[in-house]
Amino acid sequence: MVTASADDRTAMQSEFSALADELGSLMDNTNMGGQKLLDATDGVFTDSIDYQVGSTADEKLSVDISTELTALQTGVTNLQSADISTDAAAALTQMTALSDTGSGTTGLLRLLMKISATRSGLGANINRLDYTVSNLASMQENTAGC
Repeated sequence: MVTASADDRTAMQSEFSALADELGSLMDNTNMGGQKLLDATDGVFTDSIDYQVGSTADEKLSVDISTELTALQTGVTNLQSADISTDAAAALTQMTALSDTGSGTTGLLRLLMKISATRSGLGANINRLDYTVSNLASMQENTAGC
């Protein structure tokens, strides 16, 4: 049972909207060296990125988080359109749903899961790159001693 008054829901909606807008701003404006990083439409990670990690072009590490980033962008956009000031019960469902169907597409828990999926994709590739760097350093050390 929802016990917030209409004024309470309006005040919560104001804060909710500001936080959702800030998430959208972070997605749109995070950049490094003038290149957008998290923008799913024209950012660096809209496609796969290949890093050459060896002496030949075939030795590469491909990083592709475009699917996760697009899902995250969709979740943030849906979150920005959520309105808890008019129907608190629907908003509660909207903010806690774990399903990707119906009103669940804008659920806060679903958005957090999308953020987690994007972070894990980046983290896994960072670990792979770290391992590759360690392996190359070991190979360089071994060949230098010959």
